[in-house]
Amino acid sequence: MRKITKYFCEMFVILILGGGIGTLLLVLVYCIPIERIFTNFSSGIEGMERDDNWYRMIYDYDASTLDNYTQGLMLKAAATPFPQNGENIIQQTMRVYMLNEKSDIHGSKYIDYTWNGKSYSCDSYERYWHGYLIFLKPLLYFFSLHDIIFLNIVIQLFLIYAVIIFLQHKNIGELQIPFVFLWIIGMQITTMFNIDLSVCFYIYMISILVLLIKERFIFRYYHYYFLIIGMCTAYFDFLTWPLVTLCIPLTVYIYISNYKNKIKMINFASLCWGSGYIGMWCMKWGLASMILQENIFNNAIAQFLLRSSLFINGDASENILYKDVLLKNIGIFGKKMFVLLFFVIAIWLLYKYISSGGKIIKKRMIPFIFISFYPFIWYFFTKNHSYEHYWMTWRELLIPIFALVCGCLKSIYGKKQ
Repeated sequence: MRKITKYFCEMFVILILGGGIGTLLLVLVYCIPIERIFTNFSSGIEGMERDDNWYRMIYDYDASTLDNYTQGLMLKAAATPFPQNGENIIQQTMRVYMLNEKSDIHGSKYIDYTWNGKSYSCDSYERYWHGYLIFLKPLLYFFSLHDIIFLNIVIQLFLIYAVIIFLQHKNIGELQIPFVFLWIIGMQITTMFNIDLSVCFYIYMISILVLLIKERFIFRYYHYYFLIIGMCTAYFDFLTWPLVTLCIPLTVYIYISNYKNKIKMINFASLCWGSGYIGMWCMKWGLASMILQENIFNNAIAQFLLRSSLFINGDASENILYKDVLLKNIGIFGKKMFVLLFFVIAIWLLYKYISSGGKIIKKRMIPFIFISFYPFIWYFFTKNHSYEHYWMTWRELLIPIFALVCGCLKSIYGKKQ
């Protein structure tokens, strides 16, 4: 009990430090001159607005949906000129103003103002950290949106290559194919073309690289590892497909670790990730409430209740059931090419089973089956969000696909390892 208490005291300190460092980094990037950022933003937003807010790269494939709407919000948050309303830079950092019309207010402030002789209007978006701005603002200072998208593609390809190489280096090359399946089924090309969809990809990929490079260190301090992943997810993500940042690294961690009680380890790692995720959200609401002298918790809790409700578009007269949420997300896979991919995976696993001599250790599958249930629990607590935003939340279902494939491999390769 003392050990657990010690861990949580240390994690609380890490959480406080994370909130402080996160705030400082945002204040620093808010010091970057806005004129050049606004120019690059304006050239990019015009090109993006030629497409729909939710544009499909492959017609009739919801899985290929680009989220131009959320990406537009991120760009506006990065490029909005400061309204001269008497707030200092720390207050404006907590506010996160973005160009907007009054018909779609996200936070507690709406302002009409003039900047460089032109009229603008903006609203605030206090409940998110908007941590992506520590990268997006500097990038927009030097590059246009289209340059940033190209850079995004390049970096993601290098990350994919790095993971493939390190898996081989760590003598777990059998996981290379499951990762390839993960990226193909997850429509990685769509993720590459969308900044907001890329955030969780970067978090789980960098987390896996850290795990593979610093394996012994992570084994010793895995609770801090998952705590920090949860904190980073709350800080950077715009509530897209956050659960993958826990479950994909956790699946790899379970695969390469030698813990006897893996279910206990999964539960504790999940608790640490959840503590970081929820704790970091609360840190933002608490800091913003204190600095702005407003109760940001009210707005945040109202949104949580909405996103976990059974209502469609906030209308109490239109109710959804949990099965509707599942059907909406699972329905993404109701295309011939997805069915073909699943058939290929089944044939490949059958080949692995036969080539191993038909011998497997079934009990090694249990932790991976346990992880595979996580998205369905997530959907239960985020019914409204997962139903209305199914075109991005469906990616949480990559978790059971990846976990079960890895579990099958572990049961086949387990005796050898």
